[in-house]
Amino acid sequence: MEYAIATRCDAARDLVVIPGARGHEYVRVSNRGVLTKWLIDATVPPAERQRFSRVPFSDPPVSPDDLAPCELFATW
Repeated sequence: MEYAIATRCDAARDLVVIPGARGHEYVRVSNRGVLTKWLIDATVPPAERQRFSRVPFSDPPVSPDDLAPCELFATW
C-alpha cells in the first residue's frame, strides 16, 4: 500500500476527507461514533498499467561462508 501511495497518489487530487462520517461507538477518537474518514485513490489507470509495473527482484545466492564473522560477540 505504501508503494501505491508513494507512486500513484497526489494528495491535492487523490485524497478525499469525509467529516461527520458514521463509525462505531467504540472508537475512542470519535464523538459517539461520528468522526472524520478519509479515502485515498492510488489505483493504476488502466491505460497506464505498463508504466506502473514493478521491477522483479531476484534473490542473490548467499551462503554462510559469504558472511563475515561478527567480532562484537567474540568479546562477550
